[in-house]
Amino acid sequence: MTDKLPPNLLKLFAPRPPLPFSQPLDRDPAARKGPTISGIAQFVDQLKNYDPDYVPWESIEEKRRKKVCYQRQHPATQDISLFNQQLHAA
Repeated sequence: MTDKLPPNLLKLFAPRPPLPFSQPLDRDPAARKGPTISGIAQFVDQLKNYDPDYVPWESIEEKRRKKVCYQRQHPATQDISLFNQQLHAA
């Protein structure tokens, strides 16, 4: 099919010269050594002897629930009245 095209269009379909070879920038993937992966057996002893004084921190969800619960139990009107009392007492 392409042999019936005129020479100026045949030049468009001509193969390009091969790309010059360049050395890879990285090391050979077969020779690369990845991270050493080991089991968790070395940490089991630490799990048994954890810190008894450790207090877990509140997650964001727990803080949000605590704030919503506080806002439901203490409406803003009580806070304003307390603020006014403190303002006039000073």
